[in-house]
Amino acid sequence: MRKCITDSRTQWLGVWSRLAGSDSRSAVRPCDDGTGIEEVSVIPNDGFGYPETKEQIVSYMSIKSLDPWSTNYAGLAHSNDGNTFTKLEIKFKNKDDNSDPFQMWTMQRDGN
Repeated sequence: MRKCITDSRTQWLGVWSRLAGSDSRSAVRPCDDGTGIEEVSVIPNDGFGYPETKEQIVSYMSIKSLDPWSTNYAGLAHSNDGNTFTKLEIKFKNKDDNSDPFQMWTMQRDGN
């Protein structure tokens, strides 16, 4: 299984570049997310920042298949600069039948 991007734990937002120019969803090949899980894409859902440190936290979905649509898990990623993100180990796995309603979620920083 090929790795996503050059380093699947960093620069993960660039995964959408693999989809550019594809004529068919079937042309998108799965790759290893860095933990042995196959994914075809990663979609950021929401995020927030800490202005005092410039750190950012983003929630995302690991996409298992585009047709039929299914997700592997929802996860979190961290950035110190807003340009390079590292996937955190925490994952909220989807059910085997793809019925978990919490694969796309939002967050709010406490006190805002």
